[in-house]
Amino acid sequence: MLLNYLYEKYDERSAFCAAADIDLSGLDELEAARLVPMASYVLNVDLSVKSFVAEHQEVRKYQFYLRGQLEWLVQIAGKKISTENAARHYFETQYGLAIDEFLASELGDAIVQIYPRSEWKLSDYSDTWADFLNGTYGLCTRTGLPREIFLKHIYIRFVEFVTLANRPNKIKPELLKLLSEAVVELDKVESDFAPHEVAQSSRQRCIINIKKDYSL
Repeated sequence: MLLNYLYEKYDERSAFCAAADIDLSGLDELEAARLVPMASYVLNVDLSVKSFVAEHQEVRKYQFYLRGQLEWLVQIAGKKISTENAARHYFETQYGLAIDEFLASELGDAIVQIYPRSEWKLSDYSDTWADFLNGTYGLCTRTGLPREIFLKHIYIRFVEFVTLANRPNKIKPELLKLLSEAVVELDKVESDFAPHEVAQSSRQRCIINIKKDYSL
């Protein structure tokens, strides 16, 4: 059920502010200054309640923020970041560090041997930053932070690169092993997605379907 999913993984706006130790107007100011992501889910609800005592109706808007993004607020506050340029620079720095960490890892090294960095075709930083601010990565990653955003990008691209050229009954064992490892790592950073989203999501395309098709 959608509400169960949202309340399990997200905080509604007031709860998010309480966890961040800021008031609602403080979050408004951070969003207006383009320092933090907007809500990933917005629910416009027409409530109709009936009980023994009385009936009640109201229209309300609920905004849900990924709990993992509380860490972003902590980080920019700790670095006293107060402008969008500074926030974006910090984001890009963290994203770049994630690339370096990936390249230095055993799995990353194995991946770039067959899928070189020149082929990654990652989105322009301006697009990634814009998607970060509008709440997209609070929807499709587990923390919404730069490191996971990069890992989601690279693992999805690698899975698509391998499966496009290698049918399940034709793939070599060593490449199948590498594909399996990439899917496992993608699963760690990829959001579960809301129930109504799963079938259309990259989780379905690059994890669920690949596990089934390639018997992982």
